[in-house]
Amino acid sequence: MKVVMAGQNFYIVGGSDRVLIDEIDLLNRQGHQAIPFCAASEKNIPNLWDSYFPAKIASFEKPSLVDVGRYIYNLSTKAAVKKLLNDFKPDIFHCHIYYGKLTSSILGEVRKSEIPLIQTLHEYKIVCPASLLVSQGKICEKCRGFNFYNVVLNKCNRASSSRSIISCIESYTSYALGSVALFDHFIAVSDFLRKKVIEMGVPEEKVTTVHNFTEAEQFKPYFKTGDYFIFFGRIEHIKGIWTLIKSFEELRSEKLVIVGTGLEYESVSKYLLEKKLDNISLMGFKRKEELGSLIQGAIATIAPSIWYETFGLTLIESFAYGKPVIASNIGGMTEVVEDGVDSILVKPGDVDDLVSAIYRMSQNKRMAVDMGRVGRSNLEKKFNKEMHYKKLMAVYNRFLR
Repeated sequence: MKVVMAGQNFYIVGGSDRVLIDEIDLLNRQGHQAIPFCAASEKNIPNLWDSYFPAKIASFEKPSLVDVGRYIYNLSTKAAVKKLLNDFKPDIFHCHIYYGKLTSSILGEVRKSEIPLIQTLHEYKIVCPASLLVSQGKICEKCRGFNFYNVVLNKCNRASSSRSIISCIESYTSYALGSVALFDHFIAVSDFLRKKVIEMGVPEEKVTTVHNFTEAEQFKPYFKTGDYFIFFGRIEHIKGIWTLIKSFEELRSEKLVIVGTGLEYESVSKYLLEKKLDNISLMGFKRKEELGSLIQGAIATIAPSIWYETFGLTLIESFAYGKPVIASNIGGMTEVVEDGVDSILVKPGDVDDLVSAIYRMSQNKRMAVDMGRVGRSNLEKKFNKEMHYKKLMAVYNRFLR
């Protein structure tokens, strides 16, 4: 089987990039031919297909009017995908996060080629122009039924009218060009995500859950307790970063390591200095090996998100290293962990509840080690590559022509 995996990046920025890269590798090891179709970038992993990658894409750093146009509809990506389809002739065209850089301009070309069109949903962009079902820092579902104008009325994109207007135009354009209608099927990375997009207007028969996976054998578990807690991922409000900071401001005897970058990085750094929070270390970006060592040395991972997380790759990565988690009782994360078994679940945004969970884990190191062992075992059973491959192929085989 020949499969094109389309996404914004062929290097890892977020979880969706990792899934795209891992699925290409998984399919190729199973004897298929899977290739990427992503935006051109010097950061991309070297590959044999980058000559097809479109270079004229929207810049998100200092966007001009041209970039706004390319964000909504990109003729360059349309021409690039047409050439790739003619030369490679895939059996399946599988999108991940294609909007933004590739745009919905590619969809019509795939459909004209009569190739099955699949998308993995990693967020809520199909029903929410701002992607996260969050407005002004709170859960929001006002665009239910594809009523995207609400993103403008509520300034959902970073509280900016201009950004929200652009998001609204892009969403209506994508919807008109087939962001729902042209796809044969959608893969949701959690049952929660599946149910939510169906509630908001996506036809139920078009969505199947296939949980993300990790290859546990690539991670060496460390079943000994450390002397600090760890948060790794995007440093942003929706990730519960301020709930986390406030918790360790109360628990100054406990240590926290924060790994990652994001919109709140500078604000967090300034706050730590102002409050003299020496028990919190802000580490910035760390490569896989460095991050792995930091996770191994931790008591537990903390994932205090306040939005509807669609899955929680940080959770299964923590389990892979044999570490338990403290996570918010929200979204798809509840499908990854078992409260009181391999994790402690807390109320999203509740500092007191998080403080209590941190203290409990810190004071019961034996419990933390035991939870980490169970987490590793559950990962191997529930989120392995064999199960993921079987479910992915079941979706593909339904639509092969």
